[in-house]
Amino acid sequence: MEHLRRKLQERGINILPRDWHLRSYSISRQMQEQGASADDLIACIDWMAEDPYWSRNMDSMSAVRGAWAQFRLASQPARASPTEPEPGYYDPMPVLEHWEEGEP
Repeated sequence: MEHLRRKLQERGINILPRDWHLRSYSISRQMQEQGASADDLIACIDWMAEDPYWSRNMDSMSAVRGAWAQFRLASQPARASPTEPEPGYYDPMPVLEHWEEGEP
């Protein structure tokens, strides 16, 4: 929460709503109870500050919660898609070479 406040100050936002800290603390606690670590939240805030869309919409922990899924997807390593089937691959529906009259 303090990391977000510092990032907002860097952007020139120095006045926050009276209950900003309480709401931010509550959301931060909920996210940590759901498995996000403090380091994950800091990394998400840093990612938001660099992202063209989220940097304009980063104003509260509620926005961090909104960006969380996209951050998690962006932070995962890209998976290579196989171009050929894996060894031992079995195709249960082989392609028919021809059609015979009377077959269903």
